[in-house]
Amino acid sequence: MAKTIMYDIEALIKLKQGVEKMTKAIRTTYGPGGRNVIFKENGRYSISKDGSAVAENIDLQDPFENMGAQLIRQVSKQTAENAGDGTTTVAILTGQLLTEGMRLVASGSDPIKLQSGINKAHCFAVKALAEISRPVNLKEDLINIATIAVNNDVKSGKLIAEAFKTKGKETIVHVQESKGVESTIEFVEGIEIKGGFLSSNFVTDTVRNEAVLENALVLITDKRISSVEEIVPILTKIVDSSKPVLIIAKDFDTDVLDMLVANNRNYVIQCIAVKSNLAGLALNELLEDISLVTDTEVFTEEKGQDLKEIPIIQLGTVDKVVVSSTHTRIISGKDKTPRLESLISILQKRRNNNYNRAELANIETRLARLTDGVAIISIGATTETELKEKLYRVEDGIKAVKAALEEGVVAGGGMVWLHLVKHIEEVTSRDMDEQKGIAIFKRALAAPFIALGENAGIEPLPLLEKMMQASSETGYDFRNDQVVNIWKAGIIDPAKVIKVAMGNAVSVVTELLKTKVAIAI
Repeated sequence: MAKTIMYDIEALIKLKQGVEKMTKAIRTTYGPGGRNVIFKENGRYSISKDGSAVAENIDLQDPFENMGAQLIRQVSKQTAENAGDGTTTVAILTGQLLTEGMRLVASGSDPIKLQSGINKAHCFAVKALAEISRPVNLKEDLINIATIAVNNDVKSGKLIAEAFKTKGKETIVHVQESKGVESTIEFVEGIEIKGGFLSSNFVTDTVRNEAVLENALVLITDKRISSVEEIVPILTKIVDSSKPVLIIAKDFDTDVLDMLVANNRNYVIQCIAVKSNLAGLALNELLEDISLVTDTEVFTEEKGQDLKEIPIIQLGTVDKVVVSSTHTRIISGKDKTPRLESLISILQKRRNNNYNRAELANIETRLARLTDGVAIISIGATTETELKEKLYRVEDGIKAVKAALEEGVVAGGGMVWLHLVKHIEEVTSRDMDEQKGIAIFKRALAAPFIALGENAGIEPLPLLEKMMQASSETGYDFRNDQVVNIWKAGIIDPAKVIKVAMGNAVSVVTELLKTKVAIAI
């Protein structure tokens, strides 16, 4: 297929136009004054105020403009994956930084020197962010973080905070649709492990990119399943039971995995194949822990157990399994068995009588895995459109709370960006183009605050000037149109989200500014 090549400033202009079109659409959703966007998805119309959902549904007709738009989509998605939120923020930062950077490149500035200036200012901003962040130490902080992330839905914010209030950042949270219109939370037995599906062909939910099984059997082995013949007998029994199955093994030969994928695709048996990233003793302990939560045993080479001979009654059972590309979440739905209670008791005694740091850390990891369980948040709504939007938002809220627990919180309402501008005011360079890079980075930091003001219908520049003179405790409540004590008002953001959004924007822009050739189909 023939490809079109575009060079130098002409290529940059097209990329910039695509970035601006994507950013303009996403920016519309930002903050308390943000508006909804309507789009067609999977044959149905959806209405959303979620920046990442908007980005996922934009494709531009011009292939070079579309490159720029898709870069924004990628950087937004990457920010969500790394920090859980900040998809709209990173789009705004990227758009502002790129617009000013390309203007300078077009007027003759050296993109390498601009990159150096941007990177220099960014390094100082990251250090400043660490200095001004505060730890999360109140349940109220969690409610505020979650509520802001779920578009000020107070009830959803409280449910998310409830999920995290006892276990902190290690909490495992599962979000699902409610059978009614009310949203609820419950705590059940379950476990989450690192290691996801081995083939995307197992995926059942293409929107979330997850493979889901309900009322499933569980087969666990420390063996590498190396032949189809080895596993066919037990699969035949599972087919006869009409139940899906989760298979966790040390590894799978290609022929075995291909057979499982083919049977899954042809609706012979619904299954998911998973292997852990661990090895040795750590793998053995993990498999034992999973077997106790799912009320089965680990079929091992050491015991000489043949998978062909396993009776189906010895397999584990669970209410639900949710598998992503990186993690497997198992919801057992049952009370702790005597075997599980016994192991927990043994581990607790070992912890109390052990002074080896490495062993203590391992024991704590296992106890957390076996005792924390899973918080299930069931989301209710009156329409499918409302439900979909709420599900997006609650998942954002969960990620935002985890980010806050990991790296603390900062002033929200766009104020953190203004604080960072003040903290890096003294950053300078003797090189003219490097200094220009520093200057455009500082100006870009104010872009999120300006966008919040514009969406709230407020003239942003006079307010920006006023807030630049304010103390670190003062901020602007764009929802209620008033100056407030930002901390007492609970308008806060996770520091990690700010750091990741800033870093991702800098990364993509500095590479784009050095682009001389664009190739499109």
